[in-house]
Amino acid sequence: QKRLFPWVTAGKIPQGATLRITAGDAWSGQPAISPDGTRIAYVSDAAGNRDLYLIDAKGGNPFQLTDDSSTDEDPAWFPDGHAIAFTSNRTGEPAVWRVGQLGGDQELLLPNAIEPAISADGSMIAFVRADQAADERIWLAAMNDLSAAWQLTTDAHGAWSHREPAWSPDGTTVCYKTRHGLWMISTDGTQASPLTEGDQVDFDPVWAPNSRYIYFSSFREGTLALWRVKHSGGEPQRLTPGTGPESHPSLSQDRMSIAYTTESSHHNLVLLDLDSGNRTHFPSLRDDWMPTISPDETKIVFISDRWGTQHELWIQDLKDREPVGPPRRLLTREGDAAFPAFSPDGRW
Repeated sequence: QKRLFPWVTAGKIPQGATLRITAGDAWSGQPAISPDGTRIAYVSDAAGNRDLYLIDAKGGNPFQLTDDSSTDEDPAWFPDGHAIAFTSNRTGEPAVWRVGQLGGDQELLLPNAIEPAISADGSMIAFVRADQAADERIWLAAMNDLSAAWQLTTDAHGAWSHREPAWSPDGTTVCYKTRHGLWMISTDGTQASPLTEGDQVDFDPVWAPNSRYIYFSSFREGTLALWRVKHSGGEPQRLTPGTGPESHPSLSQDRMSIAYTTESSHHNLVLLDLDSGNRTHFPSLRDDWMPTISPDETKIVFISDRWGTQHELWIQDLKDREPVGPPRRLLTREGDAAFPAFSPDGRW
């Protein structure tokens, strides 16, 4: 679901009322506000797989832009508002395509590419492509000569993959996501530096139209929320409560609204007896996932955040393939646990 978040006070943390834009049981996300702020392109699996949709920024009935059995995602508006670039794997590999604002035929723009971003003047496109070492890096291409793309970032410009490029309004700088926070690089590649500090999970960067701030999603303070930081760096400011959680910000050009994705969901465990077909649900108000059954079928170990924001190991006793008593916490250490596995003899 998308929410619209208007504000009017410059320099202070944005304040305003939220408006739910989409509804229903289908997943939807990755909102992108049109340049004039009147429409939102987004991704939904309402038709069975992920396609692009268009909806009025005040809500209403969505219009389906793409209808293909492949996965279509990462919508990015062209600055004139007449078309949308997006990622699709319909040719057997991820590629960047273009579709008109009213749908219709789709045009292949860039093979072997994902996550397009169009510069404010429409002359350039940034995207993600693997280099010769198979590492995902940021690339650039002129819209009038897409075959002559060049690699912008290298191993020296942030750890691991480089993803989610975002153009500065003046077209001189690209912000992008790395394994350790957000980075900035000039479009000639001569200047590059980290924007956010520390080992934080920061992603989805988007520039404010006046270039003063960069808005982004981050898993800080134990929750996923929207943040912003000055383009020159400094201490980030949290914008949303993180109760959703909230992610994927998109700003209108008049700086009066921001669309983002929020959700309310939990993972719960279900034990299926393959012989009888019986299902046993493990009730919980928190996230329970990554279960593994002991070799003798007397225990299940799983990950849960039942006692806070940290994901820890929990264990549930079984008898005759049914839970016996309440689960208990197995591990109490700092940090998140994941992917538990029993040893073959069941002792570890």
